Amino acid sequence: LAALEARVTALENRPASPVAGGAAPVDLSGIQAQIDTLRAEMATGGPAEAAAREQIAPAVAEAQAQIGAARDEAGKLSAGAEAAAQRAVAQAAVARVAAAFESGAPMAPALADAQAAGLSVPAALAGDVPTLSALQSAFPEAARAGLAASRKAAPGQTLGARFKAFFLAQTGARSLEPRAGEDADAVLSRAQAAVDAGDLVTAMTEISALPQAGQAVMTGWLTQAQKRLDAARAVTELAQSVK
Repeated sequence: LAALEARVTALENRPASPVAGGAAPVDLSGIQAQIDTLRAEMATGGPAEAAAREQIAPAVAEAQAQIGAARDEAGKLSAGAEAAAQRAVAQAAVARVAAAFESGAPMAPALADAQAAGLSVPAALAGDVPTLSALQSAFPEAARAGLAASRKAAPGQTLGARFKAFFLAQTGARSLEPRAGEDADAVLSRAQAAVDAGDLVTAMTEISALPQAGQAVMTGWLTQAQKRLDAARAVTELAQSVK
């Protein structure tokens, strides 16, 4: 427009033509009117600009929708990454708890890590959890006491059977290899094998077949074994809570 106006101004200011007795300058009012119209449309937004805006509007709306979708997806990804990181920290803490439980190492530091990761520590893990090695070491003495009490409770009917039961009770002799049978010695031999294998559930099931007197004197060992079983169950539940 500026260049066009300059040309119009130059034409208007051009001197009269010497031909035909000095005719008047060229009438450019029509061109000037078109220039003014274009300038007004540009300033206020004429039909051309309105049409352009109408054509651009769908593209602008689509672009805005894509930007909004991208922002939502970015928010979801950020939240998902944060949740995944928190879950990884919790899983690592549970792994340390399980390692301490299996190895017999102090569990307090691992439990503190689990609490710091936002996990609720089961009560079965909060107390003193007996180690498997401690239970294995304590079993022979408990078994001898249980065997003696069981033999006294069911000595047999004959004099020889009663004498044998008394003798065995005094010596504490018992079978160390698992064998079949329903007598107390056979039961405790199988329980011993289960304890040596770390199978406390089977060991406690075998002991439950002893006479009540035999079970009673083994209450201390049975209580400790149950505490470890409860703790093992708590570790499993803790691990499942962070999957």
